[in-house]
Amino acid sequence: MFGNNSVRRTCRSTLAAIAVFALSGCGGDDPLPVPPGVDTGLHLACQTVECECVARKGSIFDSNEKADIVWSEKGDASCPEGFELKRIRRDILGRK
Repeated sequence: MFGNNSVRRTCRSTLAAIAVFALSGCGGDDPLPVPPGVDTGLHLACQTVECECVARKGSIFDSNEKADIVWSEKGDASCPEGFELKRIRRDILGRK
């Protein structure tokens, strides 16, 4: 395509950098946290995806307490007072 080796290297480096930047936006947690009290629809999603009730954190020193999910007759998931629903995220190998 190009005759000069330095031009080829420059094009490869540029394309590699563009690919890295493009793919870097594909991973990670949700970019914007949901404020407390806002309905995320997770109470419905927990019917088909794994969820857990975790204690609300006031500081980084709070414990990682978990509670059982409370299911309503309609199938909605909720948590006891002081806990909130979180989706369990797993990697490709099925680990938390």
